[in-house]
Amino acid sequence: MKKLVLGEIPGDFDFNSHIAITPMCFSKNPEKEYELKYHYFVDPCPTYDQIEKYDKIVAEEAIGLVKYFAKKFNPNIYYSFSNNFWKTIYFPTLYIVISVIRKHILVLDEIKKKYINETLQVDIIENANFYFESIENLWSNFDILLQEKIFSYLIECNTPENFYINKKSISNDTSLNISSETKLNYKSLILKSMDSIFHRSKRGYGINLACNIYLHLLLSFKKSIKYKPVNFESELKNGESMFDSRILDLITALIPEDEKNITQLISKLNKKKFRKGKISLVSNTLFYSLYDKIFSALKLENKEIVVSVQHGGHSYGSAKTLEFIKNIEFSVSGFFSWGWNEINGVKIKNIIKIDSPFLSLFIKKYRNNVSSNKFILVGTIMPITFPRFECNLASYKDCLQYRDNKIIFLDLLNKSTIGADVYYRPYAEKKYSFKDLDFCLKKIANLNVLSENLHEELLRCKLLILDHPGTTWNLAYSSNIPTILFWNPNHFILSNEAKDWLLKLKNARLYFENPKEAAEFILKNEISTWWYSPEIQEIRKEWVNVFARSNTKWLKSWTNTLLKLDDRTFIK
Repeated sequence: MKKLVLGEIPGDFDFNSHIAITPMCFSKNPEKEYELKYHYFVDPCPTYDQIEKYDKIVAEEAIGLVKYFAKKFNPNIYYSFSNNFWKTIYFPTLYIVISVIRKHILVLDEIKKKYINETLQVDIIENANFYFESIENLWSNFDILLQEKIFSYLIECNTPENFYINKKSISNDTSLNISSETKLNYKSLILKSMDSIFHRSKRGYGINLACNIYLHLLLSFKKSIKYKPVNFESELKNGESMFDSRILDLITALIPEDEKNITQLISKLNKKKFRKGKISLVSNTLFYSLYDKIFSALKLENKEIVVSVQHGGHSYGSAKTLEFIKNIEFSVSGFFSWGWNEINGVKIKNIIKIDSPFLSLFIKKYRNNVSSNKFILVGTIMPITFPRFECNLASYKDCLQYRDNKIIFLDLLNKSTIGADVYYRPYAEKKYSFKDLDFCLKKIANLNVLSENLHEELLRCKLLILDHPGTTWNLAYSSNIPTILFWNPNHFILSNEAKDWLLKLKNARLYFENPKEAAEFILKNEISTWWYSPEIQEIRKEWVNVFARSNTKWLKSWTNTLLKLDDRTFIK
């Protein structure tokens, strides 16, 4: 009888007698995971068609449960606010929680199919404790123990006939009672206070405190827009009927404690003075900041205008847009983009093109005349699981192939005449990601690891190499840093517009689909001559204009844009 391992692999783990349910089981013993082939694990969503399918299902389920939990946690004030108000607050968390549970259910379903003719021994945790203070707390502490607890709960709810169950308990189970509180120094306390006062501009990507105060004052003194928001209010479904009562209990348990006690905070913030037609700028805090979600929901409820501001690269414009972002950032009054205005091929009127403050920090900073000889490869995260459905490295197979391609590339360059100048910058590993740096160091002899400040190093490197799309791509092109791109196009799903661009970049030898071609091009060409050729520079500038707009005088351009905003801007 084989043993199905839900958590950390035991000391006597053997591939012939044990089955690790996900790669996370090897998080504390990665050597075993390095031996595996792509087909070992069952993948919850092996194709992007399935990713899109379940993304839509989860979004519908999350929206359906907004009404249930808003009533459950706020019975005395529920009817005082609109459905959209409650959706702004609860949808982000519900989508994440349901995504996590849904992915575990999908894995279990595949395990049942694969081992339908075998009896499996399974140890499950009984009376598992779930407790998180905030959604950030859940997100950052998704680890092997939480995986084991969720699988244990699901198996106990619906035990397959071929599972032989042993129950175990965890003494002093406080592993998930992790407080989100941090010690606040004087600087952070001052910043927090300033953010509360100058609330019309949340300090977005690249916006410092002084600029934030200026934007707040500008928006405060700007004449209110005669704005009549389009009423998208609709009756929310009674989503609790979609779930078995035990699953509904699990969703409730995983919702952070701070979101179960918000009546007092809503009442406190609702005492503030709201002014119809006034504009406020927000960033990605709409995903996770309870304070900002409630404050923004109240502003919208009082017919103020809330505009979300782009805060990263690939998730916007160049990537295929999924329901999580659509239902959060794109569902408020408007959106500031870094140059694009289409979502999945459809032009959106209330997306406003504007210069990126973050990218503007690096304009004309690349020092090609005093550059180092470093060839820097920058990697990205390889998620074993992720708290939402994504179009980047979405399957185990994609992650492992991506990692192997990295090794092929690094090995070719490391053995060449430029080997001593090749550096790798790994992405910071998470508890829920595959091992990266450790794996590379075992595969590549004498690998140089870049540990210095990434941005400073990029601004004087000889060549930047990216094996994934992302914010660094936009930074490099806007800063005119010589850059080579390579990745399997099936590993990162782009928007239709970006796909057309990728073909253009491929034809110009700026992008390669496999690591060998990319390495050969680097070794056979003089980088400076190639990069500064008129053809390459023209393509780079065109990309920047669509996906990475920047301007040394970005604050002036923002001022002009904000002053010109009127009621016609926000018609959806």
